[in-house]
This record gives sequence, structure tokens and C-alpha cells, in this order.
Amino acid sequence: MCGIFGCVGTSRTLPILINGLELLEYRGYDSAGVAFFENKKINIVKEVGKVKNLKDKLNLDIISTCGIAHTRWATHGKPTDINCHPHTSGKICLVHNGIIENFSELKKELNSNFYSDTDSELIAKLIDNNYQKNIKKYLEKNNKKIVSKNNKIKILLNSISQTAHIMRGSWACAVICEDILDNIFVFKKSSPLLVGKSNKFNLISSDISAINTIFNKNKINKNINLFNLNDNEFAIISKNDVQFFDINLNTIIKQNIEIDSESLNATKQNFDHFMLKEIYEIPASVEKTFNSILESKNEELIHALINCSKVTIIGCGTAYHAGLTGKFYLSNILNKKVEVQLASEFRYSKQVFDKNEIVFGISQSGETADTIAGLKLAKENNLKTIVLTNVKNSSITDVADFKLYTEAGTEIGVAATKSFNSQVAAMLALATKVKTQIDNNDVFAKNLLNKFKCVNNLLAQEISKDDEVNNYKKYFNKQKFFFIGRDIDSTLSYEGALKLKEIAYVHAEGYAAGELKHGTLSLLDENSLLIGIITQKKILEKTLNAVHEAKARGASVLLISQFDISSQADDFIQLLGDDELISPILAVIPLQLFAYYMSLNKGYDPDKPRNLAKSVTVEWFLNIKWFFQDNNSMKSSNIQKLMLLIGANPDIIQKNIKCCDKNITLIFFKSMIDENLFVTGILKPLTEYSTKLESQKSIVLSLDNIQKELLVTADIEKLKDLKDMKNAVLRNKVLLFVDGDKNALAIDIESYPVRLPSEPPTSAVIKGPREGFVEDIKTNITLLKRRFSSENFTYEEMKVGKYSQTRVAVVYIKGITNKSIIRSIKNRISKIDIDGIIDSYYILKFLEEKKHSIFRQVGSSEKPDIISAKLIEGRVAVVVDNSPIVLTLPYMYVEDLQSSNDYYSSYQYSTFIRLIRMLGIFIAIIVPGFYLSLRFYHYNLMPFKFLVTIGNSTQNVPMTPFLEIIFILALFQLLYEVSLRLPRYLGLATSIVGALILGDTGVKAGLISPPGVLIIALSMICIYTVPDQSDQLNLVRGVFIALGGGMGIFGIIAGFIFIIGYLNSFYNYGSPYLAPFSPFIKNDLQDAIYKATIVDMQKRPESLHNKNKVRLKKWNRKLRVVNLQLWLQCLF
Repeated sequence: MCGIFGCVGTSRTLPILINGLELLEYRGYDSAGVAFFENKKINIVKEVGKVKNLKDKLNLDIISTCGIAHTRWATHGKPTDINCHPHTSGKICLVHNGIIENFSELKKELNSNFYSDTDSELIAKLIDNNYQKNIKKYLEKNNKKIVSKNNKIKILLNSISQTAHIMRGSWACAVICEDILDNIFVFKKSSPLLVGKSNKFNLISSDISAINTIFNKNKINKNINLFNLNDNEFAIISKNDVQFFDINLNTIIKQNIEIDSESLNATKQNFDHFMLKEIYEIPASVEKTFNSILESKNEELIHALINCSKVTIIGCGTAYHAGLTGKFYLSNILNKKVEVQLASEFRYSKQVFDKNEIVFGISQSGETADTIAGLKLAKENNLKTIVLTNVKNSSITDVADFKLYTEAGTEIGVAATKSFNSQVAAMLALATKVKTQIDNNDVFAKNLLNKFKCVNNLLAQEISKDDEVNNYKKYFNKQKFFFIGRDIDSTLSYEGALKLKEIAYVHAEGYAAGELKHGTLSLLDENSLLIGIITQKKILEKTLNAVHEAKARGASVLLISQFDISSQADDFIQLLGDDELISPILAVIPLQLFAYYMSLNKGYDPDKPRNLAKSVTVEWFLNIKWFFQDNNSMKSSNIQKLMLLIGANPDIIQKNIKCCDKNITLIFFKSMIDENLFVTGILKPLTEYSTKLESQKSIVLSLDNIQKELLVTADIEKLKDLKDMKNAVLRNKVLLFVDGDKNALAIDIESYPVRLPSEPPTSAVIKGPREGFVEDIKTNITLLKRRFSSENFTYEEMKVGKYSQTRVAVVYIKGITNKSIIRSIKNRISKIDIDGIIDSYYILKFLEEKKHSIFRQVGSSEKPDIISAKLIEGRVAVVVDNSPIVLTLPYMYVEDLQSSNDYYSSYQYSTFIRLIRMLGIFIAIIVPGFYLSLRFYHYNLMPFKFLVTIGNSTQNVPMTPFLEIIFILALFQLLYEVSLRLPRYLGLATSIVGALILGDTGVKAGLISPPGVLIIALSMICIYTVPDQSDQLNLVRGVFIALGGGMGIFGIIAGFIFIIGYLNSFYNYGSPYLAPFSPFIKNDLQDAIYKATIVDMQKRPESLHNKNKVRLKKWNRKLRVVNLQLWLQCLF
């Protein structure tokens, strides 16, 4: 929607920036601004209106070697000086093209003062906030007072990446920083951004033609490299270098874009306006496009079109009209079933796709958001997609199976001209190419190809009549304009009306000629002009009937046709040529010229129509406050749009209640609400309230009255945003609308089967609470909240999963938990892009620091008391809807040595049990490998009697000790897996009986030895002293078995040293994994192997870097002495 430009590497930066903005002004001209380095400071100049206003305000002789610039088309905030770009915060200065969808959410979270109404200022503040924090962290960590330029560059890049990861929407941003001279940082998602590199200076731009034109103007023709920045990529542009980075900030090598420099000429040359220049370029564009489609090698595409059952064409504006023309060609030449839909409606209406259907998207820029979204919908339904665009490497090509390109060159004029003719020519060429593939000797196709050889000359002659079209200025003062046609001509009438509306700002409508008598004739009078297009002989008479009816009502008539019907009209434009398939390409030119000259006659600039921009790269739906116009019809409009957004669902109910001559509408999912509460809490009170209103006329029916006086017991939220309304219904709330009010009430009476919070079978306790989490996030949050009657108990909800939209809550104690940990966890969750989250373990891997480590990195529990204790220590809990497992972070290895029973037993016993657990871990992983090392390498270390006993027990076993251990281990693991898959009690019995029978039978048969069975049985039992570590201990045991069998005790020692070293280097969200042993933290030992009393644990774990370290004020130990004295007195 906006244009951004940047230059680095030349002292003449300002003139280049202004020149760049002038070339990009077609993208937006509400306001413009520049930011540039002057005397090592950033200087900002901006102005409302066109670039010329800014140019007049600037001193272009200022020496500056780096700067960024912006020309705006407003989405957030009116066109004012304050809302102009660039935007600043601290040392950061930024320009932005796009729209941030979670702007309100991030703005609220940032809790900062904003001087503008734009979402772009928010990005600058977020980057500056991250930059300042990261600088401070670097200085503290490295014990330095100064940060070098190279490190500042790395820190700023990381800060930009952190910001991008929490944003949703579309953006192309350029950033400069006062700390880092002569460097531009750029990043993008879903908005175009290109980089130009030369041996003199480097550029960034929203449009490749602007870069090419600037280089040509400065006579730079060699050593030019052009790069297209892909989504979620970053770049640093300096004077002599351009560096690119992926989403993880890994350096990447990008391929240079191959371009046709002649097609990128963005100057007017000798023309007054780009629009007229581009009309004159139509002959070359059409010929080049037609031939390129014919000569292209697209055998798979042709095969797909031949065999498809249906083609659905989608597009917006002029591209939609080109699609209608394409339908004419594909239907008439190929006899295909073709449907054309507006891309902006395609994704929201119910689509019933054929199995072999093809969806064909048309977009001049390749960046039209609605068309891209429609193609993505097709891909999600496993359909083949074709795109026709004028821009290679544009976003739309990423969602296409087959790509077709018009060869129209750069189109600067906002009103599409040559791109429409080229798109029509492309559709005709495609249909002809497929026809010749079906039958290479087809006479019809051959004749068409021969006639098309003359089309360049015919188009040039039609354009040369521009003075003749200008002679019709007598019609320019008419108040109403009606364009009519039949069949393909009706499509041209739509396009002609659109051009007149776009640049002349008059009432103009296009109609199928047969529809004129259905209402429209009542509008025709002497102040009307009817323009009729007739290129098809079969409908000539029918269209003329409509013309006669218009003339009878006093309307003036202008006809355009290759047939001589001048006597039927007040004025007539004779088209050249006689082919009915080619004539539509010719007939649209007088319509374009008529609109152009009428715009000039009214004193308008046809290149810069008001309220329009060249490419629509954001959805209007995102800016809801601009979406509606008539407050009186808001409610019904909202309901209709809401139902379209939700889609067809047999479970959704729309119930209407009549109250005081107004409708109250309720929308909800029937199966997801409490029916009793719905009747008693909503329907019954509404009925009683209606009776009260009938008797007391002074009371007004409104949402506010309903919320305040009626539904006082329910959880109610007032919603203004259509998107929020949709989300509320999908979250199983009841929406209540009242006629005449655009807002709605969301009433929470959700109900669905939820089990009681019973004791988890895997976490049974002898003492202590027996509650357990369930599969409902609200219940789980309540179980935690009831343990904290403090305002510091905080949880923040997010939604994860493209289709599931699962609620995920990040829970922590404000004032205790380290904010950087909270922020890091929220950032990781917000970046999860997955179809659905079914359980908490779906997101576990996304939260791990080392994705491929076998060691546990995220804590988990099903018990609220355990999670509450971890929250008090300063950890963060992640609660996921539909899961009884709650995750905790940061996680340290020592946590699995702790059990909830420890905190309800004496500290002496708890310490003893923890030592037993440590011993169990050691036996589980070391003993099998140690046994093998003794058997293979170190049997002389065994006592003689023990050696004899082992020898007698194993002498007849046919397997080597190593194979024997592996065999027994596999046997036990199979029994364990079987026990899990069977019903609980049957599985337990099967595993016990199976182990006894197989072990005893194997020993008696001489296949396995008693020592082997004993060793593995002991190891398997010990593993489950710490059940949460069973998976990783099984793997580690396997490693030690291999080391002990292959290298003996030395292998076991080496493996043990390696694992300890690996774990020692491991940090989990800033906390050392082996704390408090390494690094040694004396305070944290009180709840490690040794379990101190609660009165001695006065500080929280230091390894968590909590802001509030004290959890117990110093206990008065003298009370213990007093109690001891009283006890002795009673005793004696």
C-alpha cells in the first residue's frame, strides 16, 4: 500500500531518495518523509501530501551518505504530520509498508506513550525496547563499558528479529540506527521489498523498476545485482556490502534476479502522464505477451487444462474483469466449464470444489492479498493452481503450481490499462495453445493465429485515434454514465465504468444490456450518457434494442463497434479488424482514453486517483473501523458477515427474539453451551425484560442496559470488532445482537463434559493433596488460582494452531518470575505455526532449547500443588487446553529427584529417599554396562567365588554376554510395551506373569543366564524410581551397555565424563541445567539431594535469576529453644 526506498553509499543520498519516492508515488501519496544521517545524527523531514511538497521543503544539497524514505497510503491513522513516516523511538528510525494485525495487543502489552495513531510507530518502539535491553545485557555479561560497531550491528539485527517474531500481519520495513552509521537494516513478510547492489551505491525499494531507473539515471549499467527479499528474511545494506539472513539469522546466499531492463523503464519519457504512456505501450505489451504464452513450454499445464473438470478464475478489480474475458475464451474455444469469482469473496463463501478443478488467479502486481488467500484455500483443498501475473518472483508465484507471465513491463499508473489488455491477450493465447495441442491441424486456431499477427498494427491505429476520443468532451459534463454490452462485451462495460470511476470520480456503472430494463432505465435522462460496446454479431440486434430504449428516455448514446452502426448513435467509434475474438482487446482502448481525457478535463491527475493505490497488499477486513459505513444497518450487516466468516455448520444456531419492535439475535454453538443456564440465565430474563419494557416506555432497549441490569450473573464482554466476534463464537460463547447497534455482547455459558480433578494415577501420594489437573484449561487455571489469593498471580492467554485455535496460558507470579524468561517463552509460543495443538506435548519441542537432545528440558506435572510450588520458586507454567499435563520452565535436572511426597514427610526421610533415587539412577544406567565390562575385560577384578558362580551360571548359554544382555533387555521392553497397550489390570498381570514365565523358562532352557536376568531386572526396576526420566535413562543405559561391552570400564568412565560435560554446558532459558552442582550454588543445595526444612529455605533458587529472591523472612530460632524448655518442664 505504501512505498519505501533507501540509499547508502553516496554523498548525494537526498536527491536519490526524492527521485525514488517520485517513482514510487503511485503506491501512495497521502504523505511522504525522509530520514537521513547528517553530522552523525538522524535528521527527519516529512510533509502531508505529494512528494513535491516534501521536495520543496528539503535542502537537497545537504551531504548525507545514508537515508530511508517513505510515501504513504494510510491504513492506521489519518494523513497528518504526526502519522507521516519515518517513525522514531530512541535511537531507532523506521519506515514500514504493510499492516500489523496484532497492533492493539502489542501496544497494550508494551504500555508506552505513542505520539501517532499508526501501527508503524509500534514497530519502532518494539525494536528500540529490545535493542536497549540487549545492549545492557551485553555490557553486563561481558563486563564492558563500550560496545563495538560490529557487536551493535549483531545486537540490532537480533533485536529486529525478536520484534518480527511477535508480530502478525504483513510488513516490509527499513531501519536505521543512530548508533550505527551508514547501515540500513531491512526485513519483510507478505509485502514486497527488493535490494539493488552496484559498485557506486546500494538501494532498497518496494518496486524493482525504481531501482533500475535510478541506476540508469546515474549511468550505472555494469556490476548490478538485484535481489528479492523473501518472507521472514533479513538484510543489512552498507556502502560496500549486502548481507542476507534467514529467520534464524543464519547467513544465506541469494541468487541475482534476472530482469529485462527495457521493461522496467519507470519514466514518463515524452508523455504528460504514465497512464497515457502505458496506453501507447499496449501494442508491444499485447504482442509480447501473446507470443510468450504461445512459445512457453508448459506441457503439464496444458495437460491439466485438458483433463480438468472445471476452471475457477479469481481476481480483484481489473484482474476480475480480465478473468471474465478469460471465461469467454476458455468456454468458447475449449468448451470448458468456467466460473469467475471475486477473490475478495471467494475465500469467505462456501465453495464446493470438483475433484479435478483448477483455480486460476490473476494479479498484475502478484501481491494482491485476497487473490493469494484464495489460491492458498485451493491448495488446502488439494487443487491445482495457475497464476497470471506481471511480476516475476512476486508473492503469488509461491502458491502456484503453474506460472504464466504477462510481458507488460512496469505499470506505474494506478488505473490499469496495458496490464488488462495483456491479461486478455494471455487468456486468448492460452486457450489457442491448448486448442492446437488437442488438434494440431485445427483450422480455427490456425486462422486466429494468422489474424493475430496484425494485432500490433490494429492496436496502434486504435490508440492513434486519441484526439478523436478527446473530441467527445461534450459528454464530460454529464452526471451519469452507463456502459452496456452482452456476452464478452458486458465484461468490457464493467472495465470501462471502473476506469471512469477510478480517475474521473463520476457515477458510472457497467451492465449486461439485457438488464437495463430491470430498474436501470428509471435512472436514464438527458443528463446521462450510454456507452454501448458491440463486438459480437450474434447479439448486435439485441444490444441495439437496449440502445433504443435508452435514447427514448433522453440519454445520449456513444457506440463502439467494428460493425457500421453509426446511424444508431449520437456518436460512433469504428473499431478496426473483423475478428470477434480479437475485437475485445481493441474495444477497451477507446474506453481507457475516454476516462483519461475526462479526468484531465475535470482537472484531476489520472496517475494519482484519490483513495487508491496500485496494489492492495492488505485486507480491508483487518481495519474493521473503516469496514462499515451505515450505523443503522450495522447489526444485520455484522450478522451476515459473521455467519460467512464462521461458515456452514449444523451445530450453530441463530435465534431471534422480538422485543419492543426490535430484534435481539443470539448466535451460538448448540452442543457447547449449558442449556439450563441458557434458558434460565438468558431466554427467561430477556422475556421478562421485554414485558417490562412494553409497560415502561421510558426504558430503552440497548446492549448497555442488558449488560448492566439483566445478565448480571454471567461473564459478559462487549465486542466491537467483527474478528473478535468470530473468535468469541468459536470459543463457544453466546453472541447477543440488538437492532441498530454494531456491537455485540459475548456471554460465557460454555459447558461440555469435564472429568473431576481426581488424583493422577502416575503421581499417587501417601500424604498431601490428591487433586489432579483435567482436560479443561479453565478448571486447571482455577486449581492454581485458588492457591494464590494475590493480584500477582498472572496468566496470559494465547491461541495456537491454525485450525484448532487451542488456548494456551502462560502462568507466573508477577514480581517473582524473571521477565526475560516470560518474554522468551511467550515469543516461542507465538511463533508456533502448526495446524493444531491437541495436547501440551505438541508444543513441548517448540519450548526446548536443544531440539535434538535426548535429555528432558521441560518440566511437567499433573498435580496443582507441584506446579504451584514451582511458580513460587519463580518458574513459568504453560497450561494447554484439552491436556491434564502442565509444563514448567526453566527446567533443571535436579527437579526429577524431587517428589511431592518429600514436602509432606520429615526432611530426614526425604533426604534419604532422594539418595535412594540417585542410587536407582546410577544402578539403572551403569550396572548392565559394568557387568559386561567385568565379563569381557576385567574378570580379574571379581572375587573368586563370585567369578566361579558367574562362570557356572553362564557356561552353557549359547549367546555372548553382550547379545544375552541385549536379548533380555528387548524381552523386558516388549513386556512393558504390551502392558501399556492392554487394559490396566490385565496389562499389569500380563507383564508380571510374562516376566516370571519367560525368565524361568529361558534360564531352564539354557538360553539366558540367571545373572543376566537379575542385572536387567534390577536395572528396569531402578529406572522407575524416577519415572519422568525413564525414556532418557533407557537411551543412556543403551549407550553405557555399548561402551562397557566395547571398551570396558574405561569406556564407561569416558562416557560418564562426556555426558556430565555435555549437561554442564547446557543452559535452559538462562539457568544452568546441572545447578546447583555445576555451577555450585550453596543456597540451592537446600532442595537438591539434601532436603532442608521449610524454615531454613528462606531464599528462592538463585539459578532462576529471580528479581525477588526472598521467600521467607528470617525465622526467629529462639522460639525453638522456648518450645524445648516447655517440653522439658512437662516431662519432668
